[in-house]
Amino acid sequence: MKKFFQNNKLRSLAHSTHTLNCLKKISIRLILLALRGLIRLLTDVLLHSLLFKVSLSFDRAKINPMSKRSRSKATPEDRPKKLLRQASSDESEHLQDKDFLNPSTSKFKKRDIKALNVSFKSARSKGEVIPAFDGRTLPNLPEEYFLEDIDSEMLSKKDFDIDNDIDERLDDEIKTFIDKLHDVVLNGYQTIGTREAYTDTLVDDLLRIVRFNRWPLKINNHPLCRLFVEGEPYVSSDPEFVVSKKRMAMLIVEDKHLRNVNQTTGFGEAQIAGEILACGDENIRLTGEEGFEDQVIFAARVISTHVTFYKAEIPAEYWEELGDGLPKEQSVEILRWPARNGIRTGLDLAEPDGRKEVLRALVQIRESFLE
Repeated sequence: MKKFFQNNKLRSLAHSTHTLNCLKKISIRLILLALRGLIRLLTDVLLHSLLFKVSLSFDRAKINPMSKRSRSKATPEDRPKKLLRQASSDESEHLQDKDFLNPSTSKFKKRDIKALNVSFKSARSKGEVIPAFDGRTLPNLPEEYFLEDIDSEMLSKKDFDIDNDIDERLDDEIKTFIDKLHDVVLNGYQTIGTREAYTDTLVDDLLRIVRFNRWPLKINNHPLCRLFVEGEPYVSSDPEFVVSKKRMAMLIVEDKHLRNVNQTTGFGEAQIAGEILACGDENIRLTGEEGFEDQVIFAARVISTHVTFYKAEIPAEYWEELGDGLPKEQSVEILRWPARNGIRTGLDLAEPDGRKEVLRALVQIRESFLE
């Protein structure tokens, strides 16, 4: 009996060993099959990736006229013509497609305002831009800021001292204004378009001196303005200072806010044009009335101490056409005074004559708002 149980144990042990060996063989086979499948999958992926790259390179070579293959065949005479055709095609497409507009007026270039059918024109006289007040006395003209003895030569001195170099009888607010002028003159043009520019605080003072912040007028700083095309907001703007009343608005753009002051942007005029349109469009929506109205938008560009004025009369038909897309029939002409366009061509706040002209112009614009 004992021997029988021993034999049984041996048989069970042998059977278990055989089963274990079989399982090991099966596991090994499964692992090998899995590895083989993984290798095939990786090979297929790499092969497809390689084929895709080759195909893409081939397509680019066919599509791009200036690819390495095409470039090697192009003659020096042909190459400029090809580039010109491509640039002309891009420009034409830009002028017809609203999606090509820069989404921010701070990035506007000449082609953006061309697409919006906007142009600048030199005014023949001050009266074409600044509302006339001939034969009438200007109310609340701050003549105390004319300051006949304060000029750019004095303001450019590093050791200029408010307490010792000017009439001590002057009002403290006037002294502060002179000191801010001194800061701007001393910094010159190297800080244009940077956070270090001092112009914004000077402009803020200037607007308050001419009572743009007295009811029923008020100064809005960095209001969100949007230009709608086909009923959708395509361009946004945040002008530095805006004063508005119904169908009229005045916006100030100074050199800290201007991002591109050079010839390619008309010394910031491309940005100004975009902000004029966005401001006018926003003004229409704020009225809450149905339909479109003519808009008169004034603007001033302040670069260092030089001020240039602009006026745009935007017809209701222009806004109506914008509802259908980029304007083809209607256009906007922006008049500039003084007539020349450049960094130093504006009226100079650092000089008595320039200061008088700027203050008078701002008061005349203010009074036209109040009529």
